[in-house]
Amino acid sequence: MNKHKLWVVESNGAPRSGKGTITSALTESYADAAQDETGADYRAVTYGLLENGHLEEGQSESDIEQAVSKLDNREIADYAAMRYEIVAEQGDKVLYEPRINETVAKIGKISVVRSAVKVGFTRRVQRVIDNPDVNLLFVDGRNLGPVIEKIEGAELGLRLFVDCQPAEAARREALRQGVDYQDSSNDEWFMKTKASIKARKLDDERRTLDPVCKDEDAIAYWHNDDVMTETMQYFAKTRGKSIGNIASILNTKFRTDGRYGAGAKAVHESRQIYFDTSEINRNTMINLSRRMVDEALDERAGLYTSISGELFRK
Repeated sequence: MNKHKLWVVESNGAPRSGKGTITSALTESYADAAQDETGADYRAVTYGLLENGHLEEGQSESDIEQAVSKLDNREIADYAAMRYEIVAEQGDKVLYEPRINETVAKIGKISVVRSAVKVGFTRRVQRVIDNPDVNLLFVDGRNLGPVIEKIEGAELGLRLFVDCQPAEAARREALRQGVDYQDSSNDEWFMKTKASIKARKLDDERRTLDPVCKDEDAIAYWHNDDVMTETMQYFAKTRGKSIGNIASILNTKFRTDGRYGAGAKAVHESRQIYFDTSEINRNTMINLSRRMVDEALDERAGLYTSISGELFRK
């Protein structure tokens, strides 16, 4: 029986913020890592319910909720837990068929489905725990921290809340769909997409069930004073400049170089990091995320030494 502790890094956050990109890239960066995400679980549940005749295409939201309420929660959880098997057998496209796209939003609002998805996710994490070759699990999901904390053998480590402004999120969606956002003929598409992303973001924040919000005490990656102090002293030491000179540079051109110490501080104080990716590119986003994870792992192992001496102040 595997006795090792699985250390979990959770990336929560807004649509098109980059949390999926971060999760995938970090998983590839560590030889002993695996990844999971729950977004497609709702599609797997939808597929299972339609495929097994529990639902029909075109049903109203109220009819769907009524039909789902008659089912055993374990059956719903089975569809979520077996998502990877469904994709392996049927291919990824099966979860993005028109009938799935039409129904999945209605499914995702039902509390019993959300609970079942968490049960399915728990089962998959337990399988990872049983694999002695995997020590790190990177998770892209909404509010999975409380679920992870209840899984025996899993330890919730670094928690990120990844955010992005709607205009930048719309630009990323344009790239994903192959829409030329630099062509003014696509301005109407761009503004509609931006408005849709903003509306979804607000809806996620305001819903009563599993609202998508950063923690009140989250560490602001770019603006936390202790992290900024750590960063200033790090650059002053490594670049042979005065702290004042570095402060001037960080206040004018600081995004690419990022910050130091945020990951260690988050683990030391059991706090989430609020990471706004609006003004950085994909590679920078990945590199800074990797830095946070490395710092967090060092702090967990007792190897991180603060340069500023002020990093772990509340």
